[in-house]
Amino acid sequence: MLLSEQAEKISKSKPETLLDTRNFIDGSEKMDGERHYGYGVDVMRAWAVLNESDKNTFVLREDLDQVREEVKLIRGVLRSLLGNLNDFQTTVDFEDLTPVDQIMFMKVTKFQHEVTTLFDEFNLQKA
Repeated sequence: MLLSEQAEKISKSKPETLLDTRNFIDGSEKMDGERHYGYGVDVMRAWAVLNESDKNTFVLREDLDQVREEVKLIRGVLRSLLGNLNDFQTTVDFEDLTPVDQIMFMKVTKFQHEVTTLFDEFNLQKA
C-alpha cells in the first residue's frame, strides 16, 4: 500500500490523494513556463525495487531524489567502464584468460545467475 506524505492511503476512490504519474516520470510545465523535471522510469523502477513491498510505503520526494542521484552515479560509472572497453576483443577463449580473469569470470557468471533467478522469482529485496 502506498501512502502520501500526509500518511493518507493513495487510492483511486480518493482522487485528491492520487499522484500524477506522468508528472513523476516525465515532469510538468507550469503556466509561467517554469519546468519541473520528472524522475524517469529508471528511477521509479529502482525506487520500487528498493522499497519493501510487504510494508506500507511512503512516496517521499526526498527518497526519489536520493534514488535519482544513485541512478545517476551508476550510469556515470557504467559510462566510464564502457568507454574503457572501446577496443576490447569480445572473442577470447576461456583457456586464454589469466587465472585471476578466469576466477572473476566465474564469479560474475554466478552472480548474474543468482540475480536473474531472484528477479524471476520476484524476490526483489534480495536481488
